[in-house]
Amino acid sequence: MFTMQSDSNIVGANIIDLQHPPMGGGGGGGGVPVVNLPFFVGFGYQVPVPTGPLTMTFQSVNVLLPGDWSVTWSPAAP
Repeated sequence: MFTMQSDSNIVGANIIDLQHPPMGGGGGGGGVPVVNLPFFVGFGYQVPVPTGPLTMTFQSVNVLLPGDWSVTWSPAAP
């Protein structure tokens, strides 16, 4: 489990160890994320747990874009 914090609008991230595929990923809480608060990301390794230095890769980051946003959805007719 990693704890991260950003001085920008980054409110979440997804990381992975590409050399040692994880057993599973973790979830998070709900609600609207808050800028400048810590966020958490983690996963579990398959047994045996790798030893030595590990390289983590950011797969994605979540950015909070302030403003009044709306979405219009027009699904196709069945």
